[in-house]
Amino acid sequence: MQAVIIAGGKGSRLWPASYKNHPKPFVRMNDGLSLIQKTLLRAGCVSLVRSIIIVTRHDYVPRIKAEYEEIAHLMPKGVDLSFIEEPFGKNTAASIAAAALSLSAKNSEDEAMLVLPIDHIIADQEGFNEAVSKAAEIAKNGQENSAGKGQLVTFGIKPTHAESGYGYIEFSGNEVLGFTEKPSKETAEKYIKHGNFYWNSGMFCFTARTILQEMHDHCPSVLSTVRRALETSKRNVNGDISLDVSSFSLVSEVSIDYALMEKSSNISVIPCDIGWRDVGTWEHFSHQTQADAKGNRLRGDVITHNASNCYVDSNGITIGVVGLNDVAIIHTERGLLVINKNSSEDASAIYDKTET
Repeated sequence: MQAVIIAGGKGSRLWPASYKNHPKPFVRMNDGLSLIQKTLLRAGCVSLVRSIIIVTRHDYVPRIKAEYEEIAHLMPKGVDLSFIEEPFGKNTAASIAAAALSLSAKNSEDEAMLVLPIDHIIADQEGFNEAVSKAAEIAKNGQENSAGKGQLVTFGIKPTHAESGYGYIEFSGNEVLGFTEKPSKETAEKYIKHGNFYWNSGMFCFTARTILQEMHDHCPSVLSTVRRALETSKRNVNGDISLDVSSFSLVSEVSIDYALMEKSSNISVIPCDIGWRDVGTWEHFSHQTQADAKGNRLRGDVITHNASNCYVDSNGITIGVVGLNDVAIIHTERGLLVINKNSSEDASAIYDKTET
């Protein structure tokens, strides 16, 4: 199995922990590991994985290599690491197409690919490994009703509450009936009551052969432009690929969900209960910190009075919080963010004004 880590995101919703010179892959979690380190370890600890491809921005590569060296002693032996370097981000459809095309060129098109974003926490590694094994089998051979045809496989997370910040997968058995991107709170509550919806984890498993055929059928322009970019790209002695700037600039910027998953009828879902959590916004990021009796999640030197359901990370200074509810306050060397937790998605507006 080939693990493909998508690590090109800016992390604009995690400002000020994530900023131009310190993007999302390098944000540290409570345990001291960065998001890229945790994802590398997650992939490396899957027994089926024999190599890892990191698709990322060209300027992130030296830093990722340094982050890898910090945890190399924790990685299983024999797992190879290589890079596909993008000159700029074009979203996940382009990244996945580049990885699949590179594997196809190596005659590995029938080997399972495990696609992992970096902004996740998974508490149950053993449960995750079991889910990956099931997904790999379906990716290669499909379900009983697929006539031996390999399928696209997504990992569905059993929801614990109505969450409007996640996408949803409607299912029947292992068949995917449809995707919904971040519904309203009211719609999410209906999904939970209905009982046949999972959270969309954004993790996938498929063979290069299957994903390339599906992209040919449903988003051919993305596939063809990425193929041209690969044909004009540079490769070093380690097998790393540096995508050509002018060719890659012609690729449409679109997510794999919009480009393909919402259109394909050849998708299965593996239900997972693996302690999964997205940490791409401050509301979600805060949940790695234990809440006190009033629902406050506090890191560092923080004093509260008549405050509830707040997340505060003081990072070296004393912060006092009085009479506030549902607020996140994050202090770093880059800046200070005060945000209503219900508006966590909008932290990117501050990033756009300070980091561009």
